[in-house]
Order: sequence, then C-alpha cells, then structure tokens
Amino acid sequence: MINKFEIKKSILMIVILCFFSVAAFSSIYAMETDTNDESQSMTETEQVFETFSELEAEKVVLDLEIIGDGIVEIMDNNENTISIIDEESREPISCSKDSELLIKVAVKDEESIIYGIYTKNADGQSTREEIEGKGLLHEKYVTMSDDVRIRIVFAKVDEKEIVLDNFLDYSNGYDLQPLALGDVGQNWGMYSLFTNYTLISELGSGATYAYGHIIQVDTNYDKVYEDVTYTGYCIEYGKECPSGGYLTETELSVAQKAYLGYALAYGWRQKETTYVESIYKDTYARSEIAVTQGIIWCCTKNIFNTTSGESAMTKIINGTHQPEHARAYYNKLKETILNIDKKPSFDGKSLALEWNDTNKRYETTLNDTNGMLEVYTYACTGITFEQKGDTLTIYTKNSYPNGVLAKAKRVVYGGENSVRTWDGRNGKQDMATYTETSREIISTITLKTKTKNGTVKLIKASSLPEITNDNTYYSLEGAVYGIYSNKECTNLVNKLVTDVDGTTKGLSLAEGTYYVKEITPSKGFLIDTDVYKVIVTSEKETILSVEEIPMNGTIILKKSIRKNDINFDNGNPMFLFKLIGEYPNGTTRVLYRIVDFTKEYVEKNTDEKGYVHLNVKFDDLYAGMYSAIEMETSRYKLNEISNVINGQIVGTQVQFELDTDADMKGEAQFININYEQQNYSDSSKVINELKF
Repeated sequence: MINKFEIKKSILMIVILCFFSVAAFSSIYAMETDTNDESQSMTETEQVFETFSELEAEKVVLDLEIIGDGIVEIMDNNENTISIIDEESREPISCSKDSELLIKVAVKDEESIIYGIYTKNADGQSTREEIEGKGLLHEKYVTMSDDVRIRIVFAKVDEKEIVLDNFLDYSNGYDLQPLALGDVGQNWGMYSLFTNYTLISELGSGATYAYGHIIQVDTNYDKVYEDVTYTGYCIEYGKECPSGGYLTETELSVAQKAYLGYALAYGWRQKETTYVESIYKDTYARSEIAVTQGIIWCCTKNIFNTTSGESAMTKIINGTHQPEHARAYYNKLKETILNIDKKPSFDGKSLALEWNDTNKRYETTLNDTNGMLEVYTYACTGITFEQKGDTLTIYTKNSYPNGVLAKAKRVVYGGENSVRTWDGRNGKQDMATYTETSREIISTITLKTKTKNGTVKLIKASSLPEITNDNTYYSLEGAVYGIYSNKECTNLVNKLVTDVDGTTKGLSLAEGTYYVKEITPSKGFLIDTDVYKVIVTSEKETILSVEEIPMNGTIILKKSIRKNDINFDNGNPMFLFKLIGEYPNGTTRVLYRIVDFTKEYVEKNTDEKGYVHLNVKFDDLYAGMYSAIEMETSRYKLNEISNVINGQIVGTQVQFELDTDADMKGEAQFININYEQQNYSDSSKVINELKF
C-alpha cells in the first residue's frame, strides 16, 4: 500500500513537472492555455484523486526513441505535461496501462523538419505517421500498452534525402540492425561509402532505404560474416539486408547477369579471403566499392549505360569520399564492361606487307581505331609485331606470297557464369558475389607479302638545249608526271616530279606494267600529250627518257602602200626587215624577211580605200629579247613607227620581249614616205608594219 505522505509527494512532483513542461512547450509552439475555461480546469482535490487512481493502476514504460534535433512533449489525456524530452534526454516514461497520451512534436528551429514518426501498435502493426505541411509541428494520440514502441526522426531541411524508414523488424521479434551504405556490420567496421545518405530515384521510386553496404560471404556462399569470406554486393536496390542470414540461390536474366558478372570481375573486390579492415579505411577503395555497387544496381535495373543510368551514377559518384577518383574509376570500368567483346579495327582483314628497301624487309603499319590493341597480343612464327599505343607495326624478312594467319588471344573474366546470387531471407535483400570464370576471345589477321618492288625514274630533256639551257625563260624543274595502272591514264598510282636537271627520284613500285603521262609541264615547255608504257621489274630500275619542246612565239611585220603611188616602171616596191634575237645564255639569232609588192598582187589585193597590205611573219621565235629593224631602201624613208603591241620603240627600232610567262606574240607598224620625184609629184606614203 502507498501511504498518504508518498501520495502527496508524488502529486507535488507531478504538479511541478507539469508546470515547467507546459511553460517550455508554450515557448516552442507559441501556444497559450486558457486558465479561465471551466471545462478544462480541475480542482486540486480532483487532480489528487486522479493522480492517486493512476498510481493504483498497472504501470507500463513508453518505449520512445528520438533521432535528430527536436523536442517531444508527452501529455496526459487532460493535456497536462508529463515530460519534455529531446535527443539527449532519454529517461523512460512510466504511464498507466491503457491510458491515452498526447504526443506533441516540434522542431527547434526553422532549418529542421519532422521527417517521420514510426509506431508499433498493440496489435503488432507498424506504421509511419503522415506529416502534413512542412513538418514543423505534429500531434498524435497513443494508447499505452506493453507492446507500443515509437521512434521520432528529425532532419535538416537542406538534407537532400533521408534513408531511415524500416527500422524495426517486428515479425521476427527482434531489432534488425539497419545497415545503410557503409554502416557498421555485425562484427566488422565497414566504414561509410558515402559522405551523406542518398536515395537514387532512378533506381526505384518506391525505395525508402539505400542499402548497399559492404558484405562478406563465406566460402560456401551461404552465410554472411564468416571467417573466410568473399566480397558481396546488394543487387536489389532499396531492400533491407539481413545480418548473417542463410541465403538461397536465385537467377537473373542472361543479359542482367552478363553485365553484372563483368562488374563483379573487373570492379572492386577484396582479393584476400579474410577480412582486412585496413582496406576499408581507405577512402579511394571505398569510392571504388561505391562505383561497383552502383553499376550492379544499374545492371539489375536494366539502365546501365543509359541516360537514366548515368544520372544515377552521377549521384552515387558525387556522394563518395573521393568523387574525382570515383568518376575516373567509373569511366574506366564502364569502358571495360562495354568493350569486353570488341576487337581491334583490323580484325579479320587481309593485309599486305610491302618491301621497304631502306629497312630491307617487308612491313606495314596499322592503326586501331577501336582502341582495343592494348589488350591483344598478336603472334606468328617468323613475323615481328611491335605495338605502341594504338599503332601496330608488322615486319618480316621472310616471304609469304600465299599469306599466313596471325592470331591474338585475350582472356576475359566475368559474364553471366561468374555471378553467384542468393534470395534474401524473408523477402529481404538479394545479394551477389563473384566466382571466377574466364573465356578466350581470338582476333585474326591474314598477312601476305608483296613481291619486292622495282623502281622507275624519269629523265626530261629539252629538244633545243642550245636555246633553253641556262635560259631563265625555261626550266626543267617542277614537271609533274602521273604513273597510271591503265593505258587510259585514269587510275593514278603515284607521281614523279623533276628536279633542276630534269631528273626525278626513283619511285618504288611493285612489279607490273604502268603508263606515264605528263600532268603539268615545267616552265617554258609545252605539255607532252604522249603516253609512255613502262614495265617495272623486281629489284631493278627502269629509266624513262622524254624530250620536251620549248614554247615559241611569232612576230608579224605589216606594210601598207597606196596603189596610185606605185610606179612599176621603176620596179616593184620592195622592203627589207631584220630581226635580231638575244637570249640569256648569250646566244644570238638574226633573221631577215622581204616585202615585195608585185603588180599582180597589187591588182588583186587593193582594198576599198586604195591601199595594199603585205605581212612579214617570223615564226618559231623562242623566249628572249628581239629588235625589229627596217633596212634602208630607194625612194622611201622611215617617217613614223606606230601601233606597237607587246613592245617599245627605241629610236628607229622596236624591241620586244617574248616571255614564256606572258603572251608570246608582238606587233608594230612602220610608216615610210616617198622622197624621190619620178615623172610626177610622188607624195604617197609607204606604211611598214612589224607584227608579232
């Protein structure tokens, strides 16, 4: 029995506690209690009587846990404060069984929210309270019993995700340790993989818990946390993982298992069969573990290497302790997985090894555009393979005219046969680990040596060396000749280019018949339109000699006289022209032409104005400087030179430059006057023209 002193003492303590609790709670919620409300007030006698009744009733302890920064106020059914507690205040609360309590939940500041309130009711059902609004204030009633358990979780507003939902395993009657990514395992410290808890929506919109911590499985693949273990990974994102549970094997699709198996084979895994704690302390290793886990999740969701998968991996990578290292590790691991079956770009091709006269061997150089050469090593007896990055040089001194097969073998690990999976107990997390399997991938190339090459050389010469040699208007350098495989000269094989003496370098060609035709002439020479047939013989030099024709020009002299000024009794009017050519090499040419106006020609060729014209033409004039001169004659003297084209008047001469880079034609007009009286007043003028 409880004596009166103890009853009064208890009543006094409850009153005091309620007074301070109400005051504190009022400051948080800014609430006021209307003490004048008669329906809510109680006399001291009633309070003492009710408190005495509660003391007489059976007591139970409220199992309450607070996570995060917030305040919880416990009130009786009359809204009297029984206790105010927070994360640091965890004193048990004793209440009468079957009594109803009001739980008021409030945040301490505006930067926090009420994330969730979890309750296991007397009927054994566990629920999460729906928090309305911004989650700053919340109230709930609960009827006390032995089986009521409550957890209240507070969080910061700027936390992107919260990963704490299913914290109690009521069905098995014990607390299941909530292992999130990197949380402490049952016996070993696994260390956190992420800097913050993160939920990945791309991996499952219904996920409430980002499981994926480091798991160890034993050599028999049936238990977790054994002394001899392998690394295991979660393959069902968002499901709980039981501690130390027995697992039974399940199957994924072949496609899922293939990528998953490569991730397990080439991703992070502890090589030792015993747990080595120092490995897990390293943040770089933990970043690699997180990347591997992320790829496995993406594989089992069929989003690996998709836009959604990349988005998920970015979130995972950014949450690791070493994001930069994790990104590089992911890119390399992804490339390895995606390129498992890729071969060098020249795989399966037939390749020709040509003779190199300098190195005295057959050789060829290949470039792998697929970027896979580093994992393939080609081999063939008698042939050497040299690799540098993506470039492969192949050479041999042996001859293989019929071809020989070279092979490269690559051993790859993983794939669908490397995945060992289990179905989690009671519908919990499925897990997987790596069991080593391998297969060979073979790449082949066919190599065939070509017959040793011969060479072809061309020598170009001028048909008039006495004119063109040492003549700056002409040059043998720079002529381009095409080498063709057909006589129509449409299939160009290579080109030859002449140097200053008209000779080309020797061009290496395989044995056979070729056709040579000039494409571009050198300076001052006409293009050669002939096609030359050339037969190339192995290890011999074939020389083709061609003779080129230099360009030339023309000078035309024209003289015009009136028919009525001619007195044929004194003979035909005749005029003599002299042309002197001088060349840069010192050579000089002198040419003469006569203009003879015969009576018959005059009668037939007088124009409507009464003039008769005769032309003097100088052909085959090669590039150089020319002087045109009219020699003195009887009865006529030079009066004027006019209509000069491509030349200039110097005294009584006309000087022309015939340049191979310009027009190789010129023209000038000489005008003469009759100065001798013959039976009449001879006043006619004689016009002499010199024209190129």
